Amino acid sequence: MASQVENGKSFEYACAKMLMEMCQARGVRIHATESPSWFTAKGCYDNLDEVTREKYDEAARVALEYIFNCEPNLNDQDDPKPLWVSIQSDDKGTKGDVRDVIASRRATGALEDSWAVGISCKHNHDALKHPRINFQPPAKDIFESSWAPSYKVDPAYINACHEAARLCESGIAEDKAWRHFFSPEELHAHIYKPINDGLMKSIDQYKNDPVFVQEFFKYCLGLEDFYKVMMHEAKGFTKVTVFNFLKTLGKPSKNIKKGRFKLAPLKIPQQIISVALQKDSTFHVNFDEGWAFSFRLHSADTTMKYSGLKYDVRLLGVPLDSHNLIFPW
Repeated sequence: MASQVENGKSFEYACAKMLMEMCQARGVRIHATESPSWFTAKGCYDNLDEVTREKYDEAARVALEYIFNCEPNLNDQDDPKPLWVSIQSDDKGTKGDVRDVIASRRATGALEDSWAVGISCKHNHDALKHPRINFQPPAKDIFESSWAPSYKVDPAYINACHEAARLCESGIAEDKAWRHFFSPEELHAHIYKPINDGLMKSIDQYKNDPVFVQEFFKYCLGLEDFYKVMMHEAKGFTKVTVFNFLKTLGKPSKNIKKGRFKLAPLKIPQQIISVALQKDSTFHVNFDEGWAFSFRLHSADTTMKYSGLKYDVRLLGVPLDSHNLIFPW
């Protein structure tokens, strides 16, 4: 049975493959940008059985039909600049670009794109990202390293990390499994909750600083506009969510002025309304403009490591005027 990572890579390739086929069917010139990420995703897809590949293709197709109706550039067969399709490497996500599949217009030989659209591909989950934390002393400032580079965490977060390192030191040295070293109650009470308390305090102190709020929000959701496409295999539908903050989605092409569907721009929040612990492992952050995120801390590896914890970041609330669509297949 394929792992969640392999299934996710397979769906990335299905989206890229179907995008190319649908462009070709419309007479649009399109090329693949082959890379290690492309071949990794293709290898995972090729390892699926034929029935499953067809299911992934259909899940991608129904979402892409909607995206094609929004994006004139995907339909413009008379634009002399060809389309290029690529699959991004995972390290892009750690830097804030959550897009997996990119379609772009670029003249032959040119170094820069004249237009691009991105898709974040999800298989059976809608998590935005999974940032790891490293609590090995001296613990890194999670804000300064990536979350909000202009800001620093509260000392309570660093102290919690160092205490976690002290409690875990012998288990890490002996390569113990988390579940053999701590009971679930101990792990939640002595590791997860103090780290969450420190991080919550760090976020709360800047809740009225619009610059921090924007930096933090963009890190969580992504630095670029994109379509999030989530395949729910068991229930047989694909969910499409549109994130259009910078007004780069639905732009006119050289020969087509507008798409079938108009995409209203969304507002980036300016304030954090509340930061609240839900349980030892999980806290919620509520912003203005209707946005809300969940942060769940959990072990990322079976064996204990200083970098063995990560957050599952999910979107809990979106503005009323956002585009969320369900397409059965």
